[in-house]
Amino acid sequence: MSSRYPTDLTDAEWKRIEPIFDRFRFDEHDPRELINAVFYLVKSGCQWRMLPEEFPPWRAAHYHFRKWRKLNLLQRLCDRIRRAARVAAGRDPSPSAAVIDTQSVDTERQGGPGRGRDPNKQVTGRKRHVIVDTLGLLLAVVVHSANENDAQSAPSVLGRLLGQSRTPEGDLCRQWV
Repeated sequence: MSSRYPTDLTDAEWKRIEPIFDRFRFDEHDPRELINAVFYLVKSGCQWRMLPEEFPPWRAAHYHFRKWRKLNLLQRLCDRIRRAARVAAGRDPSPSAAVIDTQSVDTERQGGPGRGRDPNKQVTGRKRHVIVDTLGLLLAVVVHSANENDAQSAPSVLGRLLGQSRTPEGDLCRQWV
């Protein structure tokens, strides 16, 4: 299969992740095309309704994305990719150390709920806590209002890393940042 977009899976990439999707029944659409649609959407930042017509209909792609997210399938996919990258770099598949960092980011007034003011950085917006392994590969992300204290937020970030907390917003960030 030839790639139409840079986000499309290569044959080798698909072969590695195909077993994750084997247990699902797909009536009309190829699971590889559905995942390609999700990758295109995430990378391009377009809306679901603006997926190019080469992909399955946006409603089908959105339906499967929501189903996969609910089943934690996309997180398992990310975990598999991270383990493979670590092994390819000559490291143990599971990291033994991690680094946590926080960044406050300005958002517009229309940013909606979840905005706050970080008095230390003079930023009004949101704050993200990111945990990466020593190779810089993403392990966990939590996004919240910027006024939340770092020390008070650390347990929720560590809980995310340990799989103890789940929120739809955090899952999306955790998988696609």
